[in-house]
Amino acid sequence: MVPEVSLTPLVDTCLTLLLIFLMASPVVTHGIKVNLPKASSAQMAIPAQLVVSMNPEGQIYLNSSEVTRSEMVETIKRFLVEDDQKPVIVKADESIAYGQVVAVIDDLKRAGVRLVAMAAQATVTNTP
Repeated sequence: MVPEVSLTPLVDTCLTLLLIFLMASPVVTHGIKVNLPKASSAQMAIPAQLVVSMNPEGQIYLNSSEVTRSEMVETIKRFLVEDDQKPVIVKADESIAYGQVVAVIDDLKRAGVRLVAMAAQATVTNTP
């Protein structure tokens, strides 16, 4: 009689871990709750590596990591060394004061960002 190793428990464990990671990954990438303003001309965003988000409390996030304005500028300067044509998408909650958003965009421009896009949620228009 030859002893055999059963791989069934190993496969079950691997598939369970894979399922957990697949279900948790959307939560990680969309962890910042922002109510975007609506615009009928909004288009699907081109995937970008730089996303600056501002939540209703005015906190600033760079790619899901909370940062101060000065930290954001320094991080973006380092990031743009590789390619200064990378776009930055700004996702600001609709309740944020216009002046705060403009100040962040001004910081982005001073950091060397050439392409700044404002995110908006597309609205559905009912045409007869």
